[in-house]
Amino acid sequence: MDEKSLNDINLENDLNEYIQSYEKIIDDPNSITFVENLAESVFEVNKVEQLDNFNYEIPSFDPLVMKKVKREYNPKIDKTNKASYHPQKPSKKVGDAGEKHVYGREYSFLVGIGRLDLAKKIVKQYEDKSFYPGYDIQSFDQKGNKIFIEVKSTSSKKKDYFEISDNEINAAKHYKDQFYIYQVVDALVDPKIDAIIENPMNYVDQGKILLDPWIYKMKIK
Repeated sequence: MDEKSLNDINLENDLNEYIQSYEKIIDDPNSITFVENLAESVFEVNKVEQLDNFNYEIPSFDPLVMKKVKREYNPKIDKTNKASYHPQKPSKKVGDAGEKHVYGREYSFLVGIGRLDLAKKIVKQYEDKSFYPGYDIQSFDQKGNKIFIEVKSTSSKKKDYFEISDNEINAAKHYKDQFYIYQVVDALVDPKIDAIIENPMNYVDQGKILLDPWIYKMKIK
């Protein structure tokens, strides 16, 4: 056997081992947390001070009516979609990065329209660990009206769902048109607001946003 053929065989064996290792990671539910935190680990090692970029266009949020499908988990079929059945909350580091980006964007926006007075009154509710009103930031719209912003962040570049608590849903119902959800993607590396959802419960009522119960409380007393 010549040296070239031997190298080809070694390359093929290495590739097969790589594929088998990848399949083991995909098949292991615990790998979801690992993958979610991978970008975070890299971010920690290469952490540098940088200014957020707010000069980008935020896509309009205009969803269509969605058909609700009853999901039944089959581990043999749904190997590559475990996140749908094992939801992982974003880490504190990812959440903090998203909240800081949205605060900076709101401050920059208000200063840009000549309302430095309002920019100075933005409330960083996420810093108050003694009170959880169901939103992260209290800011102002272009007319000077108060708005209440819940920030949902992910370390990935795209995500078509996020977790929301009963407390946040109650706040959305209470504040209605004053309540917004800002979805921040790629929060650790290059944060951008991928969606701004005004009055999300209105979209729920229209069937354009689906609320799926992931966790139930089983009361025994």
